[in-house]
Amino acid sequence: MSDDNHIKNFFLHSSLAILLSYIFIYLIPWHDIKYFHDFEVYKFRVAEIFTFGSNQTESFGIFLLFSEILWTNILRVLPLYFYDIESGLTFISFACLTIYTFFTIKYVNPLLSFILFLNPIFIDLIISQVRIGVAFCLLLIAHLLRRKLLIQIFLITCATLIHTATILLVAIFLTLLFFKKFLKNDQKFLRFSLILPIFIMFFLNVALLPIFDFFGGAKDRTVYFTDPMYSSILFSFPWLFFSVMIAILPKNDLIKRNIDYVAYAISMGSLFFFSSLFEFYGSRFVAVSFPLFIISLNNLKTQFRYMMFLLLFLYQITYFSYWL
Repeated sequence: MSDDNHIKNFFLHSSLAILLSYIFIYLIPWHDIKYFHDFEVYKFRVAEIFTFGSNQTESFGIFLLFSEILWTNILRVLPLYFYDIESGLTFISFACLTIYTFFTIKYVNPLLSFILFLNPIFIDLIISQVRIGVAFCLLLIAHLLRRKLLIQIFLITCATLIHTATILLVAIFLTLLFFKKFLKNDQKFLRFSLILPIFIMFFLNVALLPIFDFFGGAKDRTVYFTDPMYSSILFSFPWLFFSVMIAILPKNDLIKRNIDYVAYAISMGSLFFFSSLFEFYGSRFVAVSFPLFIISLNNLKTQFRYMMFLLLFLYQITYFSYWL
């Protein structure tokens, strides 16, 4: 493809991403439809930081990576650039969704992507759990710019300073990348992606949480766990089902180009299920990687692709009845 076509596609996708994100964020009255707890917490946190300053202790060296200081400073400056706190937080959601949308519609029909984005688990990410959403968006940009190593390192560092879960998200990707080269077989690689989360959960419980306890204090451990309803086996099982189907069903010719995204989506869905066995906060893994699920389903052969999109949409409707 010529440079002119690349530029035209970039502006087309960018314009569509901005338009669809504007409709999603500013024209749908989400806050009249649903109460978003974390959004209200962030509003209080912004006012607290702006008025009294941050109560974070000063961090140095490796401790700085676990301080999430960049997110604190983003919240600190919101009142300087927006007439109210809610507008500032809403703009962050808009920027985050624009990146997600741009990334997704490069591979999947824009209208279909928009419809599937109206999934409660993704809505909650964009409106309420936006901090980890912003961090993951920076990782997506880093992957798109993977030939520019210094920019990659900068973006990953920024993502880590926004949310420490970035360390785990990057580690999963690097592990998958290693085994893709080691296995040298796409089908074996995708099936390995299904079982990788078993080892991840073992590592989390034996090693990673104690490390976070050491750097962040034992009280921070609670943020890795959630309401039993949202970490139940019943709640997480559909995502294991989608992961299994993506792993075993026949793929179209796009799989060679998108196999990294497909493997990552499979692992995230499987990780949600296995994390539910430990009442670990696993829904965030599916939420941040939700566009990758859409891209992955689009890599299935036609007769399976539309069936799986339909099942995802039916699940979406069912989920709404419990969510509202």
